[in-house]
Amino acid sequence: MAEIDRQTLIDLLERFDDADDAAVAAAAREAHQALAGAGLTWDDVLVPAEPDVEDEEEGEDEDDIDDDVEDADDEAADDADNVIPISAGEAREDLALIDRILRDHDVSDDTREELDGYREDIEAGEFTAADRNYLKALQKRLSK
Repeated sequence: MAEIDRQTLIDLLERFDDADDAAVAAAAREAHQALAGAGLTWDDVLVPAEPDVEDEEEGEDEDDIDDDVEDADDEAADDADNVIPISAGEAREDLALIDRILRDHDVSDDTREELDGYREDIEAGEFTAADRNYLKALQKRLSK
């Protein structure tokens, strides 16, 4: 089973906005083939928001939680600087946030693996502002 390169998949997904429908279809096929080649499905790579039992008791439903994450995603999409890597020195707070999430919350193995991937991205100089926004939205969602 081949591994899928996260950045390649992101690049393909960004091509979905192309005005040329044929280019969008080609990008979609490439993304699907990349996943299939790695033995993955879209369900494997898309992380669903898991409602916290406490949220449901307080009247907050999964849609409210998803809205928080979507708001962070919208902010990330609006800022062109979000694709520029953040240096490891600048990402110290992000490393601390990852540590707090792992220490303070019971996260799934998939989320733990994703957070470890962010650590690796920071070390490799591939961590971006969009990644930072995702971490903050995740922390907010988990803290409710």
